[in-house]
Amino acid sequence: MHRRLLLAALLLGACAKDAEVVAATPPPPPPQPVSEPAPASVQPLEGEARDEAIKGVVRRYSGQMAVCYERRLKVDAAVAGRVELGWMVDRGKVVGSPHIVSNGSGDDALAACLVKNIQRWSFPMDIVGEIVWPFSFRRQ
Repeated sequence: MHRRLLLAALLLGACAKDAEVVAATPPPPPPQPVSEPAPASVQPLEGEARDEAIKGVVRRYSGQMAVCYERRLKVDAAVAGRVELGWMVDRGKVVGSPHIVSNGSGDDALAACLVKNIQRWSFPMDIVGEIVWPFSFRRQ
């Protein structure tokens, strides 16, 4: 009988010891839901493809630029010329402040209106970096 108690005590000790080890091991994490893979990084456009994409955005917002010009014509019927603007684009948004590269119109209010509008423009995600674009105005 003594032998059975000893064997039972050893078995219980082994079980308790195993229980301690099991309790000390953290439970496995719950299964994670299957998600879509992360989208691949957008490759910036270059060269002619980039120029065409920018031209499309400029066309889309050309009405805003025409409004600036028409407002200035009411003040000065002789206003005309080329205004070249520069701005930075990142992740589809204009970042920083657009700036006047050159103002051949001589009309600071026209250039300021153009800059103000460009700040609100959005671009495709694959347009990244600095853009310098000329805007030409002449009375029809």
